[in-house]
Amino acid sequence: MQKGRKLYRVRNNSLINDILDRYTKADCKTAIQGAITLQPDKEASLVLWKDDTCIAVQGETVMRAMNRPLTAEGVQMQISRMNDTPYILENLEINMDNDVFLPNGKLNELRRKAVTELTNALTARYKRSTDNCSAQAALEWQHQSEHKGFTGNKVNVMIDSVSSDCMDMIRFVSSMDGIDGIYIEAEAFEDSKELAAMVDIIHKDGHNAYISLPYVVRGRTSEYIEKLAEDADMINADAWLVRNLESAAIITRLRPDDRIITDAGLYTMNSRARMRFDIEFPQIITDTAPYELTVNELLQLGIGNSELMVYGRVPVMISENCVRKTRNMCDGMCGVTKITDDRKRCFDVASRCRNCYAVTYMSDAVSVLDMPEQIRRMAPGSWRLTFTSEDKDCISHIIRDAILISEGKNMSGECYTHTTHGHFDRQIL
Repeated sequence: MQKGRKLYRVRNNSLINDILDRYTKADCKTAIQGAITLQPDKEASLVLWKDDTCIAVQGETVMRAMNRPLTAEGVQMQISRMNDTPYILENLEINMDNDVFLPNGKLNELRRKAVTELTNALTARYKRSTDNCSAQAALEWQHQSEHKGFTGNKVNVMIDSVSSDCMDMIRFVSSMDGIDGIYIEAEAFEDSKELAAMVDIIHKDGHNAYISLPYVVRGRTSEYIEKLAEDADMINADAWLVRNLESAAIITRLRPDDRIITDAGLYTMNSRARMRFDIEFPQIITDTAPYELTVNELLQLGIGNSELMVYGRVPVMISENCVRKTRNMCDGMCGVTKITDDRKRCFDVASRCRNCYAVTYMSDAVSVLDMPEQIRRMAPGSWRLTFTSEDKDCISHIIRDAILISEGKNMSGECYTHTTHGHFDRQIL
C-alpha cells in the first residue's frame, strides 16, 4: 500500500453484522392483546386478539385460595410466556378477585390453548379448500379439451434454434416420416414471406407447422408479433406456440380464431392453473407439461391433452445481457457462445439478435426415451423432441427411436451421452 492511494471498500463487516443481528437472526414476533378473567367457582377465561381477529377459550374452574392467592404479577408472567410462538403479548388486561387460586400448570395450559386457537383463526383466511378438487378439475379440463383434436401418440419436433444452419435442419427433419408436426422459430426468418415458404415446405411433406414466438416480449417485439399476426393468412401455420402472456394476448386480440399452444414457461403445474389459461385463452389446444414435475406428479395432474418433452435441452436462463455483446463480439448476427461453470459443465448461450436477448440452455439434454413404460403410463397427448445444436445423425437417431417407442416397439438400444432425466425422477423439494 502506498500513501495517497485511493481505497474502495467493497464490504463493511460492521454494517453486515448489524443487519444480521437486527433482521436475519432476530425473531419476528407479532404483537397481540389479551384479557383474562379469574372468578372463584367459575371457569378461567382467556381472550386473545390481533386486529379484527379475536378468540376466547375456557380453562379449569378457579378455586378460592386457602393460603397463597394468585397475584396479578404472577398471572401476567405465566400468560406472557410466548416462548417459541410467533407472538409477543403486548398488553394483558387482568380481571380477578383477590382470593382466587389456579395452579400455574393450568394457566400455562390455558395460554397454550388460546395461542393455538388464535393461530388457527389468523391462518384460516389463507387456507384453500382442496377436497377432491384436483382430480375433478383435471377431468373437467380433459372433457372440455377433447374436441380440440390434439391427442394421441403424436411425435412433434421443435427446432429451437435461430442459427444460420437452422433452415437446413428444418428441411432435413421435414423430409423424415413418422413426424406429426414441426415447431419452427419465427425469429429465424427474415420476414413473413420467408416464414410462409418454410411452412409450405413442411405442409407439402405431410406435417403440421407450428410457429414458435419469442421467449421475451418488449416494445419492438410486440410490433414484430403483431406484424406476424397481420400476415397470418399468408403464413398459414397450424398453430402458434406462445411462451409468455404478452404473446398469447396479442394473438388472442388479433387472431381470435387461431389455435394456440402454450410452452412450459406458462406454468400449468396444477389443473386449476390449466383451466384458468383455458378460460382466458379459449384458443389453446394444448399446453406443455411442466419440466419440474416428476412422473408421479404428472400422473396425478393428468397430461392426456398435454405435450410432454421427451428429449431436449431446457432453457435455464433468458437474459437481456447477451454474452457476445458483453465480450464485445456483437455483430448483430445470431450465434452461440459456450460458457463453462466451476464444475466444467458447458452451456450453450444462443444470441437472438432480432429482439436482442440470449437464451442459455442446460449443459445436458433431458431424455426419458429410456423410460418407455413411464411415458406410456403418463399417456401424454403428444411427444416433443427439441433440438438446438445436435447434428443430423443425432437428430435422425433420436427421432427414429421416439417413433419406435410411440408405436410400442423397442428403441435401438444405444445410449445417449450427456443426458439426464431432469426432474422426472427427482422432486424440486
